[in-house]
Amino acid sequence: PRGEPLLWSLEQDQPMSLAEDPPRWAYGPLLSVPFALAGERALLTVETETGAGTAPGSPLPTAQRAATVLAVTLELTAREEAASSAHARFESVVDFLRDVPRDARGEVFADGLADAAAAVAGGIGAAVASWEGESGQVLAVRGVGGGPVPGTWFGVMEGDFAMAARAGAILQRDRRDGRLLPLTNSGERWTARPRYTGVVALRDALGDTRGLIAVWGDEPLAHDGLALLDALGPLLALQLHHATHLERFRQQATEDALTGLANRGALEERIDMERKRFQRYRRPAALLVLDLDHFKRINDTWGHPAGDAVLRRVADILRHEVRETDFVARYGGEELVVLMEETMRREASDVAERIRAAIADARFDWNDVTIPVTASIGVSACPECVDDPGDLLRDADEALYASKEGGRDRVTVADISASGT
Repeated sequence: PRGEPLLWSLEQDQPMSLAEDPPRWAYGPLLSVPFALAGERALLTVETETGAGTAPGSPLPTAQRAATVLAVTLELTAREEAASSAHARFESVVDFLRDVPRDARGEVFADGLADAAAAVAGGIGAAVASWEGESGQVLAVRGVGGGPVPGTWFGVMEGDFAMAARAGAILQRDRRDGRLLPLTNSGERWTARPRYTGVVALRDALGDTRGLIAVWGDEPLAHDGLALLDALGPLLALQLHHATHLERFRQQATEDALTGLANRGALEERIDMERKRFQRYRRPAALLVLDLDHFKRINDTWGHPAGDAVLRRVADILRHEVRETDFVARYGGEELVVLMEETMRREASDVAERIRAAIADARFDWNDVTIPVTASIGVSACPECVDDPGDLLRDADEALYASKEGGRDRVTVADISASGT
């Protein structure tokens, strides 16, 4: 409080002896000695048996020497801790760059980079985004606090990510002065807005921004950590660019261009993986094959663009009706496949019926005309119907043929095999 002698000694930078009226917590006469510490003022208090005195060996010169020694010791300790912390942060980035596979998928590289960035800057969370010319996309979000949603696109005038991309520099914000803005746009999902954010633009060798890293925390971020990410920018930008473009090539090789579902090649790879998983763990799996009824009639009556629109809409229905862990693919033409791990015959039958009903109930409008669309489905399960997941597709296809022969717009489930009883 104001008027407190020790506060006066600190503010006036004057030593003071409190021999006659020491504070209650002191055991005897007290001597206060102000000294400099890390650019600020600190106070050393020494309990004495006599007053301050200035003669050699008296308490004041001794206390002043002690304050000097204390300041030097604390400063060296702080520098040692800072150096150790900086070394640990540097090692976190080095470990990431050393351990990340050269052919890592884009999301894998982005996740690892976000983790390393949070560690190097002392944050509680981080996000990584790609940037190409006038727009960017969030690739990964790690840590706590929420943040932008992975997959979010943002424009050149949206948020701090875009501002850092335009400036090609480090951008730091502090909520205490009211300048904390969204990283992308107002649709971000924060569980609690952080007090501090920092954004680093990853520039290539020509100085063009190729990626962005954001770090946030409730304590001030380590500026030397952000500076390290900035210094490593050309290397990180190259790696990020390589990983994201490699991912796009993989998607083009395994994704159906019309529906965005996996293609036949990707399905065959996934079934092979399921075979190996079953051989090792004996875990169940199920597969359903879906064929749109009279699809040729749709193309002939309303044209191939209408047929394409129907396929895209059915693909969206499948995505909505199945679990995130289920694998959905376009096998060819109007034939679609769903592969479900940890799924028994009865559960797969229920999923198939739900999909059939969803397609039958949906409206397929094209040029002010509603196109009638139904689907026939065949279902098989391993090990109840077949002994090997590699036989699921054949068995489900036979069940699909039975649905077609039985009148269409229905689900047929393959019989339980003798070994599956």
